[in-house]
Amino acid sequence: MTQQTLTINALTRWAYGEECPELLELEEDPDAFDREVCSLCDDDMLLDFAADRSCAMRQYFAQLLATSLCWVYRVELGLPFHFSRLRGLMAKAEFIGNAESLAEAIHKKSAVIDRMRETEDDAIQALYKQIMDFRHRITEHKSKLYYELIRDLHSESLQKFQCISPRA
Repeated sequence: MTQQTLTINALTRWAYGEECPELLELEEDPDAFDREVCSLCDDDMLLDFAADRSCAMRQYFAQLLATSLCWVYRVELGLPFHFSRLRGLMAKAEFIGNAESLAEAIHKKSAVIDRMRETEDDAIQALYKQIMDFRHRITEHKSKLYYELIRDLHSESLQKFQCISPRA
């Protein structure tokens, strides 16, 4: 692949079914093409293409949009510890900076999800509902993991705290 970069004009022409000879080389590598599209289009633009019934590549943009928006379920703030147990606690400013950046990114994607709620397109509405309904499965899963952790701690590590009487 050459150092060719996708333009919004070429992408729009391609999206609506026009032949774009300048995209032929990019289209030969689907992963590279997807990366180019995602670097050019934010979630709002992907939604615009996916919501337009006259867009010939509507399904393609809907797939990219769904993958991008589901990222909100993949990330979580986590605890302020470094990945390695040996490194311990992160600096407070680093943890808060990471949390703010993550919160901004989640909110930006959530605004696009909310925008989907307001559309009259049935396909976009169905995608919106499925993304939103997944929240309940995540909540159930996290609750189950929490109770499994408590059970494991009580049956394993906390047993080591039993008092041993010196007069036994």
